[in-house]
Amino acid sequence: IQFQYQPMAFHSVFKKTSLNISNVKGTPCIVFCGIGTPSRFRALLSAMQVEVKEFFAFRDHHLYTGKDLENITRAFEKHSSEYIITTEKDAMRLSEDIVPNRISKYIYYLEIQVKTLKGEKELDSMLKSILNKGLA
Repeated sequence: IQFQYQPMAFHSVFKKTSLNISNVKGTPCIVFCGIGTPSRFRALLSAMQVEVKEFFAFRDHHLYTGKDLENITRAFEKHSSEYIITTEKDAMRLSEDIVPNRISKYIYYLEIQVKTLKGEKELDSMLKSILNKGLA
């Protein structure tokens, strides 16, 4: 089974705004994530020509603290960045009470769609098998 990750858009974590991929190309950004393989996220952003000024990699399933966000805020201000980018998974772990108000409007997550390139029938079969076992 072979997959391809397709970046779709950047969405604000706290506002109802979105950015096209092209809006962030060549733009100085601070990036953070707490996923299993943060290097893949960084490589994807590099391939999209996002100018990563600082990259904060946390453990998978990291629960963000006010201190984490203060460190990210300092990097954002130090580098005069335009955006703070994270994953959709990490965006769900953020709450307005730990994010400094002065940066909340600059935090965006990258929406990614997963496209199956090879083995779609095998994947469907495996998923049906797993679901059927769970329902039995």
